[in-house]
Amino acid sequence: MNVKQRIRSRAHRVLENLSNYRDISDSSEPHLLSQASFSAKEDILGVYENIPGAWQEAIIISDAGLRIFLNAGWLFIPYADMCAVDVPGAKDKQTVDLLLIRLVSGITIELPVRGGRGKLRDVWEFLRYLQRVHAIAQDLNDTAYGCLLCTGPVRGAQTL
Repeated sequence: MNVKQRIRSRAHRVLENLSNYRDISDSSEPHLLSQASFSAKEDILGVYENIPGAWQEAIIISDAGLRIFLNAGWLFIPYADMCAVDVPGAKDKQTVDLLLIRLVSGITIELPVRGGRGKLRDVWEFLRYLQRVHAIAQDLNDTAYGCLLCTGPVRGAQTL
């Protein structure tokens, strides 16, 4: 199984049961997809809507990375640039609603994942998905993924 297939499989297995996630790999949503630019080699897998029915803070998941819609437009976070993913603070399972993603550049991005209730918050499954994708990248043992630059837990964050 190649890298793209492994990432697609992880998205399907981990994210498909989240109520705010929709698989859009076999459908077209021109109003969404026309706003965010994609590589010709990139496959779109799904969308996670933090606010159901709204694009604010929506996350498009592809086999190359994540795109999040913020006030200024779409921000692309390539999997290849991620070196660590964690939850902030005390990790209280019932209140956590964002992930901290540290990039090889040293920047830490706050990724909101607001769905779910109580101990079944979606943030935990999203964390599991990104950890699996990160492991796939590390299995490649490819310097393009740059994980050697990052060590230790994620601290602090810059909101972009």
